[in-house]
Amino acid sequence: MKLIKKMFNSTSAAVLSALTVSACCLPPLILLLFSIGSATAAAALAQYHLWFLGAGAVLLGISYAMYFRERRACSTASCRMKNRKLTVASLVFGTLVVGAFAANSIYPHLGLAEKTDANVARTAAKYPASQIAVIPIEGMTCITCEAHVEKVVAAIPGVASADASTANANAVVAFNPAQTSPAGLVHAINTQTGYTATLPESTPLTSESLPFKVSKVLVIPVEGMSCVACAARVKKTLTSIAGVGDVQVSLAERNARVRFDPSRLAPDQLVAAINGLGYQAGIPKEAPK
Repeated sequence: MKLIKKMFNSTSAAVLSALTVSACCLPPLILLLFSIGSATAAAALAQYHLWFLGAGAVLLGISYAMYFRERRACSTASCRMKNRKLTVASLVFGTLVVGAFAANSIYPHLGLAEKTDANVARTAAKYPASQIAVIPIEGMTCITCEAHVEKVVAAIPGVASADASTANANAVVAFNPAQTSPAGLVHAINTQTGYTATLPESTPLTSESLPFKVSKVLVIPVEGMSCVACAARVKKTLTSIAGVGDVQVSLAERNARVRFDPSRLAPDQLVAAINGLGYQAGIPKEAPK
């Protein structure tokens, strides 16, 4: 215990704050850049970056408190602080790192990022032979999240460009419609990144646009949903079921449109999953083509 107290001082606390706040983003980003391990594993920590940021800020505050307490004590006793230059340098380093990651979290909410329309126009001009899709994505919170999505989407055959934006909560993708589709892009994001993507509003969810070789789209009536959180809960549960591809839950229409592989999953299992949440699922009907 004495050894821990001796080692934990204002210098070590400042360095630890920098390591903590960067642990959520830098290691996953390095793994992604060098293709070490799976993309899903690389982004696992990034989803908790706000917790790391908060912990790093607390540690930095503790390091400053310890520094000023030691300085006051030395001032009263007319002594000289040990390793004062190293401590100050550590505090400056910790402050810069924590500040940089805090700015990275705040930036998307300042309205300074490129607007979606401008991004689409720029991408279309750069890839005139490609089709452009704007894929809505929930869950991205930082630059590492964007890099994770871009890496996964860019690996899909037929994709020429992928530009994810935390600020706009979407990804602008240029692709060859002969090789992939918006549904295929959404499927890859939902199954490989841990974030939630949905089809663009202009893209119908039909069997012809699905990435599964054998697929079916059902419309399941759902009673009991009263808010957006209810719809999100139903969607998250259905998406997590093996054999389910894309899910669209409509609070207004009180239903869920589910694309799934009938060779791996029965409609009754979808109904049971919804009922298990406390809502009432009706009889599934095949979606019109």
